[in-house]
Amino acid sequence: MRKVAVTVIFLGMLMVFGAAPAWAKEPAYPELTLQQAVKLALANSNALKAAGLDIDRAYEVRQDAADKLSFIPVGAGPFDPMVEQAFTALVTADLGWQMAKKSYTARNDAVTVAVYQAYNDVLKAEENVATLELAVKSAEQEVIAAQ
Repeated sequence: MRKVAVTVIFLGMLMVFGAAPAWAKEPAYPELTLQQAVKLALANSNALKAAGLDIDRAYEVRQDAADKLSFIPVGAGPFDPMVEQAFTALVTADLGWQMAKKSYTARNDAVTVAVYQAYNDVLKAEENVATLELAVKSAEQEVIAAQ
C-alpha cells in the first residue's frame, strides 16, 4: 500500500512539475508567416549580401573592360593583338558578371529553401507538442482513475 501511495505521489509531482511547460499556451495563429520568415531571412543573410556586392564588383570590372574597348586605335586591323586582348577581357568580365548574378540567384534560392525547411520543422514540432499535451491529459485521467 505504501509503494502505491509513493508511486501516485511521485506521478502527481511529475505531472505538476514536469508538464507545467507543456501547459503554456501558444497563440492561436503563428506570430510569423512563411512569407515574413522568408523576407526576414533574405534581408539578414550575410551570404546574400556578399553575393550582391559581388555582382556590383563584377559589373564595375565589366565596365572597366568595356571602357578599354570603346575605341579602336588608328591603323589597327581586325586581328590586332591589343584589340583581341581587350575584347577577350570584356567577354571574360561579362561572363564573370553573369556568373555573379546566377550565384546571387542560387544563394537566394538556398536561403528560401532553408527557411521553408525550418518553418516546416517548427510546424512539425508544434504538432508533436499538441500530441504530447493530449498524452499528458490522458495520463492525468489515468492518475485520477487510479486514485
